[in-house]
Amino acid sequence: MKLFSSLLFIIFPLIVLSGCSESPPQGYAISVNLTGTGTGDSLFMSRLENSKPVIIQKVPVRAGKALLSGLRPLHPGMYSCAISGKGAFDFFVSDTLHQKFTISVDVKNILSSLVFENSDENKAYTAFRRFLGSAADQQKILQMRMRRNSSYPDSINRINEAFLQLNGEMMKQTETLKKEFPGSMLALYTGLISEPQVPEPVIPPAVTNRQQFMQEYYFNYVSGHFFDHFDFSDPRIVTIPVFEEKTAFFFRQMTPPLPDSILARAEMLFEKSRQNDEVYNHTVRYLYRLFRESSLPELMDISDRIGEAYILADPTRWKDEAFVEKVRDRVIRGKMNPVGAVATDLKLRKITGETLQLSEMSINSGSDDSRNNR
Repeated sequence: MKLFSSLLFIIFPLIVLSGCSESPPQGYAISVNLTGTGTGDSLFMSRLENSKPVIIQKVPVRAGKALLSGLRPLHPGMYSCAISGKGAFDFFVSDTLHQKFTISVDVKNILSSLVFENSDENKAYTAFRRFLGSAADQQKILQMRMRRNSSYPDSINRINEAFLQLNGEMMKQTETLKKEFPGSMLALYTGLISEPQVPEPVIPPAVTNRQQFMQEYYFNYVSGHFFDHFDFSDPRIVTIPVFEEKTAFFFRQMTPPLPDSILARAEMLFEKSRQNDEVYNHTVRYLYRLFRESSLPELMDISDRIGEAYILADPTRWKDEAFVEKVRDRVIRGKMNPVGAVATDLKLRKITGETLQLSEMSINSGSDDSRNNR
């Protein structure tokens, strides 16, 4: 899911569900009425763990109906339902008490057909999600108008006002939802998609390029307050993919691609996440993986530095010996051949039985050998 466009976060595929049944906690029972399914279809329910779906239940769809149920309550977090290649929708479970509700949906048009029963929280979220879809359409239109009228200052000002009005409406709705559903997954979600509100700057008289000053001011303020609305004390936050998506955006788009800058901001994020052990562990592992999978060698080195300072320094925290040993092995290998240093002078054996050092080989001779050995 890609969520960021012009610093307006528009979320399309999230469907928040929670129950409001008055019955005592006796497991969960989610009735699903499906239109557009066929014989042999199944409904798969998965829990998002580290933003990866882990299937926890599969039930058959009979005559357009399916029942997801269990004797033990679902662990609070984000869940996803998929219908045998015919579409999918996600939902939130806010607590262990309210897990009895009904979903009705047409798999051919999930967004507009969703109906929730016994879930006020998700009725509100459905309306909000549809607003976000409409806002995304309006945003695209405004961006097109911006490009067509780039030479007309008055038009640009009016378009900027429309952008601000759109953002203002989104802020108003997110704040309303937080107040109406405190402590819920919906409140957590709205906090994740909220962006910092930038105060009006005081522009020094000596500034000659006002536009550049405003751009730099806006960028610096947003990057400095990017995580203000994240509730790092709540472990449920890490089950919402927006958490990782915005974190990746912050380091890829709003942080200078310099090791020292990245590490400084990683340390800042780790400190924020220490409010909860589960959130801290998730954040460290995610950033370790993010830079480990980078296509830039100098950023892969950052992964090793995070591994050494935050994983190997406290190995018992992770309760995953295989993971720690893999990190240890990678850190050791990384130190043998750090980025920018001369490679280890390996001893190689030719097919003739002769040995030679890596330093004795040239690129040209290696190319010739490879052609001769084909």
